[in-house]
Amino acid sequence: MSDLIFEIQPKIIWHTRSLTLAGALPFLMALLVVVLPQNGIDGAYIATSYATLIISFLSGTLWMQALKASDTTLSPLLIKSNIVTLVAWAALLFLPNIATLALHALCFLYLFFLDHNLFKSGYVPRWYYTLRRSITLIVVSLLLLLIGALSF
Repeated sequence: MSDLIFEIQPKIIWHTRSLTLAGALPFLMALLVVVLPQNGIDGAYIATSYATLIISFLSGTLWMQALKASDTTLSPLLIKSNIVTLVAWAALLFLPNIATLALHALCFLYLFFLDHNLFKSGYVPRWYYTLRRSITLIVVSLLLLLIGALSF
């Protein structure tokens, strides 16, 4: 996919960037709830459940790339993205919060690695790759801060 397709639709780029950055707010909210506890609100659950949801969503974007590719080189993305989603979900169900957050951070990094490969192969535009890199850094940092806050 070339940047030219999106250059004629700057509103789509703006919405994508805005929604992506806003998507980090629940992680920040979860961190604040852990650091400044509120009665009846479980910051760790907010973060782990939301991370599972977002990991599933990002895996779906990989499906889109694999399905629209004109060759079969991207078909392994269908399996890889399913595995990442299932790992994130299993962590939510069976692991303690800190281990789940750590595994979710690794899932986000792995999904970015897959997007990095798509960018290198010319399947995603530079602006999207830059956005994915930035949001991955933000989200993984917030997850690591959450792990730290839960450890004390």
